[in-house]
Amino acid sequence: MTRPILCVDIDGVLCDQVESLRKFSRKKFNINFLTTDITQYDITKVTPLPQYKMTNIFRDSEYIASLAPMTHAPSVMQLLSNKYEIRILTARWEKETKYATIDWLNDNQIYFDDVIFAKDKLKYCRDYNVSILIEDNFDEAMSIAAEVDSVELVLIYEHPWNMNKFRYNNVEYVRSWLDIMRILLP
Repeated sequence: MTRPILCVDIDGVLCDQVESLRKFSRKKFNINFLTTDITQYDITKVTPLPQYKMTNIFRDSEYIASLAPMTHAPSVMQLLSNKYEIRILTARWEKETKYATIDWLNDNQIYFDDVIFAKDKLKYCRDYNVSILIEDNFDEAMSIAAEVDSVELVLIYEHPWNMNKFRYNNVEYVRSWLDIMRILLP
């Protein structure tokens, strides 16, 4: 029997990108900022680091290795693998980050069936009949929820940049991987 396809984003969903970025920026550039400074999805526009430095950080294998997984993400992903085909769906730059990303997933014991690097997640979800998406980009999540017929549920991992916005019936906010487990493994 074919398992439903569950796509999971990495940054802001599987890993605590903001806290890791704060620590990395402080260590490498002696630049400090608060988590509350991140008020929009595009982090490059709201940190004290120049945009070109931010882009370089996101491609840096040392930075990727330093990312902290969200609490309970590895164990819940393992449980989900019994019910779903799990595809990591990320908008990271494939050429520059593929091996570091896969190493990070393996080093943190995060289960996956496949890793997909896709700048157009909507197209990917439509073309591959994705059933469930876990994402932190509000606009992307809403587009996929509204436009992809196969998508039954979109879970938005709650952050300051995506809260208190309109959402569709097939969209729910989650605050933790335990919330995800309660919803997807009732």
